[in-house]
Amino acid sequence: MEVAAGGSLLGSISEFCRRTGMAESTFGRRAVNDGKFVSRLRDGARVTPETLQRVNLFMVKHGAPGAGGGPPPPPRPPAPPRAGTSAAERYQRYRQAARRPVLAVTLLSDGFFFDDYLRTSFIPSIEDLVPLGVDPAEWSSRPFQAFTDVRRVFGFDGEPVNLPRPHRLAVAAGSAFLFEARGEPRAPEGTGIGWIGDGRREGYGRAVLWHPFHLEPDPGSAIAEDPP
Repeated sequence: MEVAAGGSLLGSISEFCRRTGMAESTFGRRAVNDGKFVSRLRDGARVTPETLQRVNLFMVKHGAPGAGGGPPPPPRPPAPPRAGTSAAERYQRYRQAARRPVLAVTLLSDGFFFDDYLRTSFIPSIEDLVPLGVDPAEWSSRPFQAFTDVRRVFGFDGEPVNLPRPHRLAVAAGSAFLFEARGEPRAPEGTGIGWIGDGRREGYGRAVLWHPFHLEPDPGSAIAEDPP
């Protein structure tokens, strides 16, 4: 289970250390119990999604927006696949490209997830994907690879109170996760587009299975609206 340690993560850590006056070795030791963590990132090391979550929680706890959560704003996520494409068709394209079965899920809007102990998680579990038609028995319980970012979101309660809600840390739209197959899984019926995680009634957690954008980026793809 690895997540690419790109410039967003390393840049956020460097900015955090600059603003707080914390040495990078101290950051690594306090955040993940590894004083050489930042230097390993600069050498091209990769980190697990769980380690990324620990880093983000440490920075948020100490007043930072989290890795990739500050300016500039996150890139606009890809639009949903063109109307008429099925999840089964896209699954076969991914299978041919990867030369093995793989489950890919991409967030089209920011999402909220929790682990088994109701703690904030930046990684969806396979059970979170059930609303998309995924059978948890056919895929690994956690992603083996993730490309993810986080950001703060906020809003207001509805009528009649209209009071501001506390800021929450969400998995940013555009984040993608890959799950390994158990045996020979079947693609779910339908489009493979739906809503996962917490806050679905408020527009959070819109997701798509096997987005063709990751194989052939298409900035002109049509947006097919569908309600939560």
